Amino acid sequence: MGRFPPELVLLVFKALDGDKRTLKSCSLVCNEWRTFSLPFLYRRLSINTRYQLLACMTFMQNAPHIRPYVRVLRSYYDVPEAADAEDDGLEISDSALEIDEGDIKSFIHSLTRLDDISRSAYPIFNIPDVLPASSVTTLYIGDYSPEPHEVIQLFQASASKIRTLIFHDIRIYNVRPAADTLHMPTITMGALEQLALSCSGRMFPFYGKVKMPKLKFLLCEGWYSTLREDFPDSLVTLVVNGVYDHDYHRPFSVENLSINWDHRLSSLDEISDLSKRLAIPSKIQHLEIVLPYLRDAETIDDFESFILDLHDNGSLRKLTFTFTSTHRDEPRGAGLADRLTKLGPLGILDVQEKAYSILQPEL
Repeated sequence: MGRFPPELVLLVFKALDGDKRTLKSCSLVCNEWRTFSLPFLYRRLSINTRYQLLACMTFMQNAPHIRPYVRVLRSYYDVPEAADAEDDGLEISDSALEIDEGDIKSFIHSLTRLDDISRSAYPIFNIPDVLPASSVTTLYIGDYSPEPHEVIQLFQASASKIRTLIFHDIRIYNVRPAADTLHMPTITMGALEQLALSCSGRMFPFYGKVKMPKLKFLLCEGWYSTLREDFPDSLVTLVVNGVYDHDYHRPFSVENLSINWDHRLSSLDEISDLSKRLAIPSKIQHLEIVLPYLRDAETIDDFESFILDLHDNGSLRKLTFTFTSTHRDEPRGAGLADRLTKLGPLGILDVQEKAYSILQPEL
């Protein structure tokens, strides 16, 4: 049988990305397919226990040719419990397994092309220790209840290299009064371009000390007006999935604005008002409204006039309704164009069905 061009073989393996069982089978076919398989087999590394970490460290030490393939490291460590390993008939707790911190740092740093780390509540390794000398540019911290000083340590460790930073389901306790933070050092996140915050209803403790001069994208699961001055005017895209207060603040000069229509907003008119408080209306080029469905009884005349004004007197070029769930048999957003008749001739109305904002990159 003739050989396939390598470009076509690569496309096949890209289509198999994530299917480890098939990739493993392909790697056993021949040396050529093994060469194509390895980067996809080892691209994402998941370590969920200290035993797995030790096994992985040993494997990578004996297989240095594999290390450059690892690009993503996931550490979703659950509450430490007894592991399967036994010693003289006694269960050994995973948390009791001691691994030298220096060896862990050396392991992380040996993954020379690693650019994405994710970790959850019970860390197998200390992020601030391993970040400085690593090649990581994306950091995900999830399901975590840190003290404010731990958050500040993360910012300090990631200041010079992290471009994408995600905090998901963070519960912050013991936030210090503003007066106690006057002597805190200023941290400049010089590389940060994308930031996502989910803080379980609590305000994130930036203390006005964390500067993000290159930040372009911001996602906030819970927006407080007092957060405004923590973020730069360089912001291009703002995604807000919940508003916890309606106090006035200096609006952003963003081009793209996404608002999640949650239970705190009762009508499209409130969306219009919120848009004007979050962003300078004349600067908005793309406005997105994320919602489960649009009620038939919802009045839209004033909202339509607001959109027409943004288009005629501002920069608006696109209005997107992103529907996240359905309660009916017909497609979500069915008949929306018929209700917004004045927008039809402008060609700016877009209807999507997705689980989250289309303005949100894959974080």
